[in-house]
Formats: sequence, C-alpha cells, structure tokens
Amino acid sequence: MDGKLEATFDTTAANIYEPEGKNPFAQPFHLKLSLAIGGLAEAPVAADYPQQMRVDWVRVTQFE
Repeated sequence: MDGKLEATFDTTAANIYEPEGKNPFAQPFHLKLSLAIGGLAEAPVAADYPQQMRVDWVRVTQFE
C-alpha cells in the first residue's frame, strides 16, 4: 500500500497445488474489489457504511 509491499508468498510451494496437480497461480485469474460486508449476526444498515468505493489504481507484480 502506498508503494510498500504488504504481502508475498511462494507460488511454487508444493502445498498450494490443487488435487489435480495444477498450480492455481499458474492459471489465468481475476482480481475482485468489493465492498461486500458479511458474517454479521444481523443485516448491516446501509447508512452505517460507505455507499461507494473509489479505486485510483491497482498494481499487480509478478516476480520471476
């Protein structure tokens, strides 16, 4: 965030492979940005939360 690396992990590790032997990170995939709110005991009140999400940009980097 703000030019600082927040998280990383080894996409070649053996423990991330699916049962079919495929590495999910070696397949095409999409990023999903969402304001979804869930897991609450009661339905959230819309007035208590933001009504919009503004994203200036997203950077995804692949290290080889």
